[in-house]
Amino acid sequence: MTDTSLIIFFIALFWLVSAALAFVSGALQGRPRVRWAWISLISGPFGLVLALFPHGEPENKHSQRSRKEYADEDFFKSTPPLSYEVRQLKRTGRYDEAAEMLEILVDEVERRASRSMRPMPAWYHQQLASVYKALGKTQQEIKILHRFLRGEVADNAAVRKMQARLSRLEKERS
Repeated sequence: MTDTSLIIFFIALFWLVSAALAFVSGALQGRPRVRWAWISLISGPFGLVLALFPHGEPENKHSQRSRKEYADEDFFKSTPPLSYEVRQLKRTGRYDEAAEMLEILVDEVERRASRSMRPMPAWYHQQLASVYKALGKTQQEIKILHRFLRGEVADNAAVRKMQARLSRLEKERS
């Protein structure tokens, strides 16, 4: 091996090790894995600097949103607002933050549904129930399912699944 090819080899090795470290560091911080893998691979040692010294607002800035900040959201769309954030929190195992966020969203959805005389979308209550299940809070899971089914709901498959889930949970408790 010549000196030039040896230098190129070590530079490439340094680049790949830096990219791997940047990817692991970013993944541990909860960054989206696929996108972060590409950024890490392309930027190499610079990605490592980005991963080790994050700048700007924290990744979980949604947990600091207050009820007033949800005023412009349309909760009756086919893709629920903040669904990506909720799924990301659940995916990374941050169930307490997801529960906190979903509790605010559920209150807001119920308030808007009663005001607009529209049936409540099931997605928010389903997600909160699944978070409670992951946290081992069966009593709260039952309460949120009851709370949803007491409100004005549409008759669709999601509602029937929630009814079946509630009856199964109540049978297990007794």
